[in-house]
Amino acid sequence: MDISLETNELWKINLIHLFNLIALLFTIPLSLNSIFSHQFNIGLPLLAIAIVILLNHYYLKKSKDINTASHVIAMLFFTLMLYLAYTGGVNNTGSLWISSFPIIVFFLLGLRKGFIYILSFLVLVSIILFFPFESALKADYTYAYKLRIILSFLLITFLAAMYEYTNAKSFNNMQKLKEELEYSSTRDYLTSLYNRRGYDKKIEKLKNTQGIVLMCDIDYFKHINDTYGHHAGDFILQQVATNVKSILRDDDIAVRWGGEEFFIFLPQTDMDDGYLVAEKIRKSTESLILDYQGKHLTVTFSIGLEEVTQDITLENAITNADNAMYLAKKAGRNTVSIYTKKAV
Repeated sequence: MDISLETNELWKINLIHLFNLIALLFTIPLSLNSIFSHQFNIGLPLLAIAIVILLNHYYLKKSKDINTASHVIAMLFFTLMLYLAYTGGVNNTGSLWISSFPIIVFFLLGLRKGFIYILSFLVLVSIILFFPFESALKADYTYAYKLRIILSFLLITFLAAMYEYTNAKSFNNMQKLKEELEYSSTRDYLTSLYNRRGYDKKIEKLKNTQGIVLMCDIDYFKHINDTYGHHAGDFILQQVATNVKSILRDDDIAVRWGGEEFFIFLPQTDMDDGYLVAEKIRKSTESLILDYQGKHLTVTFSIGLEEVTQDITLENAITNADNAMYLAKKAGRNTVSIYTKKAV
């Protein structure tokens, strides 16, 4: 998982814990005060909600399940706010708390899910306040006051939605920018392969993975630069890199190691299959016809192979594959050489 996403989730978990604590500090005293005042119709539901909040707090602490914990809190406040609107709460002031509901729901669930809760709540609270069974409404509200409840609720919903939308858009833009910076910092600007920084970020995952290392070098690359210019060299590097990427699997790793040299790692691959891949890369590179400013250029690869095993570390395999690549150069270039101690 992306580090910024992990940080955001941790931040949200901590805020939900804080929210649970505040809700407990709010509901427990009110419930006890209502019970001692013999207002059991208010006190007992508040006490039940406090118990559920406490259980939800421990559930989130154990499971880290943000989604379920958020829905539990949202449903509790959904029920509580409807109940306060219906009963009027203490001294007919319960409806004042309704305006906090959009802020709570958008924070917990985001815009899309939050709107579902809010729309459902708005329909139900409108039925409670206006339709036509007013004799069943325990609170004593004037018609004008009911309208103010709905209008203030809509205003807070609008403001909370705008804030949540702006906040979410800002976070998404920051996340996108971070990903772009991360990509550009770990990729070679010319070939889009990993650069050495990108390799360094993946090295820990590679260290304990068995597979095949290929060290590849474009033959006579200096001659190409000297004859046709560095722009031609850049063009060839791009074309060769594109060709290599088209052959490799998604899990394979290709790095522009430096200049015209490439590092390739084939995870979970034995030497026989690794040799077949190396030959496929060599032959396809040899077959490339590169049109550069009206000139048809061809290039070849010299490739060295070594296997990463329990006894051969990745660092040793890179050194051995590099030695095997130089042996391929000595053998006439455009060939694949497997590392052996005798050959070195």
